[in-house]
Parts: sequence; C-alpha cells; structure tokens
Amino acid sequence: MSFSIAELFAQHSQEKFALHENHLNKQMVRVLQTIGYDRNYTKAMGNTLRQF
Repeated sequence: MSFSIAELFAQHSQEKFALHENHLNKQMVRVLQTIGYDRNYTKAMGNTLRQF
C-alpha cells in the first residue's frame, strides 16, 4: 500500500476550510473568507494564484 499526499489533498479539497476550522484556527478561516481566499486555488507561482 502506497501513500500519496497529492491524492489525500485531492480527496479533501472541498472540505479544507471546514477541516481547518475544526482542527486548527477558526478565526483564520474567517479572515481568509473575508479577503476572498476561500476559493479552490490549484496552482501558485511566486505571488500569483491560479484558479481553475
């Protein structure tokens, strides 16, 4: 049995904010939603984010 972090991220991509809110920092989730970072970004290069 092999472990793939990419597969794990893909499986839970739709619930990432709920997971973060439940297990880490609720206030940070609110901040990210307020400034518009509650989207599904798929790629980042430097200071540019891409959403697909």
